[in-house]
Amino acid sequence: MTTSERLQKATDNIASRVAGKPPFGHKVKLVLSDAGVVFVDGTTDTNIVTNDDGPADLTMESTVAVMQAIDSGELDPFSAFMQGKLSIEGDQGLAAAFGTLIEK
Repeated sequence: MTTSERLQKATDNIASRVAGKPPFGHKVKLVLSDAGVVFVDGTTDTNIVTNDDGPADLTMESTVAVMQAIDSGELDPFSAFMQGKLSIEGDQGLAAAFGTLIEK
């Protein structure tokens, strides 16, 4: 799978999870170091998911593989953070709330 395909898959996955949910009220940037940026803007009437890069209230950085492991339940987000596989810049409470927003 190419880098652009991995980024598109991650973007589509997050977009499908936030679709129809109330606006999150924050801007979150997920930097996939091996694919690109997924940006969620929850400050409008709906949650908007793009690959634009911009200022965010919360920035999380990891790889596609780590995020897939978290998503599948193979890796706990807290463990990923403690092991340095996931970095968080911003309010960690906001990170937990965002995790709840994108749960399956």
